[in-house]
Amino acid sequence: MSTFLRLRHANAGQPTLGDLRRTMLQEQRHADAQLEAFVNGLPRLGEADLATLGESDSHCPICLNPLLTLLAEEELALALDSPAHPPEELGVTRLIDSCKHIFCRKDIRNWVREGKSTCPTCRRPVLPPPSPSSTSRAPFDSPATLDFDEPLRRIADLLAELGSPERDMGDRASAVGESRNGFEGMYS
Repeated sequence: MSTFLRLRHANAGQPTLGDLRRTMLQEQRHADAQLEAFVNGLPRLGEADLATLGESDSHCPICLNPLLTLLAEEELALALDSPAHPPEELGVTRLIDSCKHIFCRKDIRNWVREGKSTCPTCRRPVLPPPSPSSTSRAPFDSPATLDFDEPLRRIADLLAELGSPERDMGDRASAVGESRNGFEGMYS
């Protein structure tokens, strides 16, 4: 039986690196979908909303552009059907579930996509807490539960079973060693 097949047979019941990659990729896709749902769920504010909130003269705290300018840019881009940014990034929004701060949609989307989960102004958490299903990491509970020692021991045992290269060379290794003895003091 080849070494590869013995290693494969020895690790038959344990998760593979490919399984771990697939699980991590699925978790990342799930997290990305949750972030997109959160960001897309933020409300679009108009001039009337800003006037009602008393924020007509305010600026986006991230890019410092006036909010009314951002609304005019959104209106013009949608009217001309040639936005410089994707339509979902145009306009102004408000963090309604936490602190109620107002930002341009592009900046708050980038903020959340960068992995930041707090308000850029007051640092209150803005993202909903992770669901229990996303925190469980089946079939890998945590790095602490993974036993790396056992597979390493198996590999070491298989390598020891294969033997050292000198043993396989037999008499040639000793012949080569003897022929080099004459050159030991030459380069010192």
